[in-house]
Amino acid sequence: MLKKLRLQYLLIVAPLILTGCPGKVNPVTEPSLSISLSDPFKSAGNGNWGGDVTSEGATATITVKSSDAWTASSDASWCIVSPVRGNSSDSKITLVVNANESPDGRTATVSVKSGELSHSVEVRQTGKTIIPFSVTPTEVELPATGGTFSVTVTCPTTFKISSIPAWIQNVSKSATGPELSFKAEANAEFQERSDVIVICDDIGVCLPVRVSQKAREGTAFEMDWSKDFYHRSLFLRFTGTWCGYCPNMASAQKRVSDSFPDKLVCVALHDNASKLKFSGTAALVGQYKVSSFPRGIVDGRCAISNSGLDATANAIENAFKQSQSSLPTVTATGLSSELSGNNLSVYADVFIKKAGSYKLTVFLLEDGIVAEQANNYKGGTETDYVHDCVARMALSSPTGDELSASTDRCHLLKHYSVSIPASYKKENMTLVAFVQRAYDGNVSKIAASDFDGYFVDNCTYSPLGISVPPSLVNGADGGNEGFDSGKPVKW
Repeated sequence: MLKKLRLQYLLIVAPLILTGCPGKVNPVTEPSLSISLSDPFKSAGNGNWGGDVTSEGATATITVKSSDAWTASSDASWCIVSPVRGNSSDSKITLVVNANESPDGRTATVSVKSGELSHSVEVRQTGKTIIPFSVTPTEVELPATGGTFSVTVTCPTTFKISSIPAWIQNVSKSATGPELSFKAEANAEFQERSDVIVICDDIGVCLPVRVSQKAREGTAFEMDWSKDFYHRSLFLRFTGTWCGYCPNMASAQKRVSDSFPDKLVCVALHDNASKLKFSGTAALVGQYKVSSFPRGIVDGRCAISNSGLDATANAIENAFKQSQSSLPTVTATGLSSELSGNNLSVYADVFIKKAGSYKLTVFLLEDGIVAEQANNYKGGTETDYVHDCVARMALSSPTGDELSASTDRCHLLKHYSVSIPASYKKENMTLVAFVQRAYDGNVSKIAASDFDGYFVDNCTYSPLGISVPPSLVNGADGGNEGFDSGKPVKW
């Protein structure tokens, strides 16, 4: 009986010993993968993402959460991911979208995979906006007096000015734009003119800008180029109401002018300390190296110092005669002006027989100004001294506006406008215009005191509102250049 009970016990316990005690069971982990991005990318709602990128390109970050190792790839070379693999953890992928130089849009797909799981990012990039080559405006209308104007160039590449009319100058600060500035000369002809500026890009596409200019106004002057030009000399007198020795040079100049009527034109230049100060005097003091007052300059080349009345007059006369005989003129100027109230409009027609570099200066002078004047020759100050040929206004630059004669027998025009102060007596005012010519290989300097590389070639004058034609020598045949033969014209 006892044996039978033991056997039953063993049959019950044995399975327990063979199988052991029940332990803790590990749960089964499901694989996972998710991605996320910031703007401009948006979730598509199914774990995938998409976004629109501009043609300039962009950089974004893909945040990866994965339960296992992952890989990343892009199906386009312009859309780059880095790194391309990682372990199971939170990871960052840098997404770089390169600039699109094509006008066409494009799409790339970035894939992130982990095991059987996969998510994608659709990258949609716009095409580059191609800026068309254009110029604005395409047509420009100018008054007869000329002036400045601008042209705006829109170009995706580089460009250049291929051609430009001779009467238009490019004055742009930058040749690469986008805004080009131009300056047109006054139209010397009594008919409208039109021409084009041509601007080309670097692939050979060229666009025109048509520039039209109205016909000039004023008096029409005709030129007989076979005639000699009448030659006047210029005497610049540096003076001041404070200068006690200046009346002596004024008297010496008047003596010479009276001896050679219509041949010597005087301009009195008062400095800033004078009660008749002229703003242009300082520039001319520098040009002619004036170190003391009074000082005279004949035809921009010979300096006259002050001494006794006879000696000063003789020095002026000798310099004047030397210019007349040794520097035959090649320029003549016609003046026409219109006065409306205090507003003065002036046309200066410059006729040039020989190509070269020139300058034109136009002054407005006033005669009969009664003002005090220091006078050491009369022992004090004269309160009723009469000042003549006083420079009041410079219509041009005091040292001259540049004129370029590219050919012989050239006709150039300058236009000036100015408002005359009401205190000036317009009935006593005169326009004076003088042309300076650059010394060159055909013109020898004739005095050690030649100044600034230029001499005064010719001079003319006109009352306000009166037209004065270019002066010719009556009865003379042929031009008076005289440089090729080396035989100067004798007057």
